[in-house]
Amino acid sequence: MKFAQLTGFCLVMAGVFCDGIMAQDRPDPVVRTHQVTDNVYVLYGGNGAGASVGVIVGEDGLVLVDAMRQRTRTQLLDAIGAISDKPVTYVFNTHSDEDHADGNAIFTATGAAVIAQENALFRAYPGTVHFREKLTLMAAGEEIQAFATSSHTPEDALIYLATSNTLFMGDTFTTNWHPTTFARGIEGHRATMALALSIADENTVIVPGHGAVSNRQGLKDYAKNTVTMHSRVIELAKAGKNAEEIAGDKRLNTIKQLFNGENRTNFIPPNRMRRFVDRILSTDMVTTMPMSGTKLNAYIGTYVFEGGAAVTVSSGDRGLIAQRKGEFMVELLPLSATQFHPRGWLDHELQVRFEMTGDTPTAMMLTEGETTTTGQKN
Repeated sequence: MKFAQLTGFCLVMAGVFCDGIMAQDRPDPVVRTHQVTDNVYVLYGGNGAGASVGVIVGEDGLVLVDAMRQRTRTQLLDAIGAISDKPVTYVFNTHSDEDHADGNAIFTATGAAVIAQENALFRAYPGTVHFREKLTLMAAGEEIQAFATSSHTPEDALIYLATSNTLFMGDTFTTNWHPTTFARGIEGHRATMALALSIADENTVIVPGHGAVSNRQGLKDYAKNTVTMHSRVIELAKAGKNAEEIAGDKRLNTIKQLFNGENRTNFIPPNRMRRFVDRILSTDMVTTMPMSGTKLNAYIGTYVFEGGAAVTVSSGDRGLIAQRKGEFMVELLPLSATQFHPRGWLDHELQVRFEMTGDTPTAMMLTEGETTTTGQKN
């Protein structure tokens, strides 16, 4: 299949839209089917249905890449059933966001195994098998390779079908929205793009988390344009511009059109552009306080909150990693001995402070929205 044919599949005209994006009003979410090879399909979600899903048809069963949402199970199961009535044996998750992984339970209930990256442990779904760096599985007539990375979330995974030469990228790559590199910033983006481009060749079909399928050149363009957009935000921030001024920058708003693969009007409206800028600044423009490894190690441990909820703090590349099972995993960047910035999060969403006895952390204070809770260190 040639790229010209792939890009000619117009998602706007076909009625396919993505969650969190300016979708047209429809009475019900719609799932559209796009055939990639004889045995590989992409189910385009959107408008509430969830992210795109890969369907691989084998003699003994089906393998899925992602699983949309439980609330749109009827549309998803109808779309799968129109392809094959065979059972789903495996679900590979590209990450744990609700629009990609909430539907896992639909298939684990009938015996499917879910496979996800190791960092997905903090948002684990029942019945999940986790892998650390790379996993290879023979299933549905395919050699399926899963690669761990971190860009959009800490638990991103690239899923490559070696037999069909098809690469599923999750939300590390989209063809109808701005980049969302909020787990590891531009460094995570560069590493993930390098990994994907090392896997793909000129004939690889590359499936984004949202939007039309693409190819290696499309991914290279996305990688380059992401750096260009990110660099403009950082350039303006260093020049003293605030987030509102950056979001309204004429050049930045010209750059954003490079991501408008569906040629929508009012693409990324001002309020969403402002949020994008805020998240870039929260991810890659944080001035941290130098802190020795010995001092950082003092914060490592488990903090237990009223009701039994616990946050585990471990060491990370730039600071610390905080995890609360089922809810979040985030890098904590030191601003002072008591205050840490959750990388990629905004102040009104999450703030992290510690109570100290001398140089020793004794409790963690989480401010989420308007609520502050305190967890005692074990």
